[in-house]
Amino acid sequence: MTATGSMEWNGQLGKHFQHRLSGIGQYSLSRSRPSYMHYRGLGYAQKFVRGYELYVIDGLDFVLGKYQLSYNLLQTKVSLGQLIPVEQFRSMPLQLFLSLFIETGYVNDPYTKDVNSLANTWLRGGGFGFDILLYHNFLFQLNLNTNNRGEWGFFIHNKTSFSSNE
Repeated sequence: MTATGSMEWNGQLGKHFQHRLSGIGQYSLSRSRPSYMHYRGLGYAQKFVRGYELYVIDGLDFVLGKYQLSYNLLQTKVSLGQLIPVEQFRSMPLQLFLSLFIETGYVNDPYTKDVNSLANTWLRGGGFGFDILLYHNFLFQLNLNTNNRGEWGFFIHNKTSFSSNE
């Protein structure tokens, strides 16, 4: 059994800038060794430090913090005309942001810490990218990021307001 808590704060900085701070943490109420299926940390679904997308870090507990500063480059509506049969979707709101981000996370792994060198250490990642927001609900992120191991990568992410965080 675990206890999970999360928070998110969004703010506007002037006309074109916005920033976001979010965090999530999980604490295992049972300190005995769980089955592998219940031994999850970071690296699943949307729970990862950018820069560590290719890694899974399992453990009993974890904490994840994220900060993003975005500049709105473009805000318009694209007319799709008769291509879309539903009238409400014929005009597509489109926003393009340039974003800078920094993230950190930690996974507590008291049982298999010798197997994964990323457990029981602070993970840090950061970078920049472009966020494309369609219909106010569909987010596509094109990110160039790095981590505190010195690894660089280009990653494409997508999110919707309809999807689960699991």
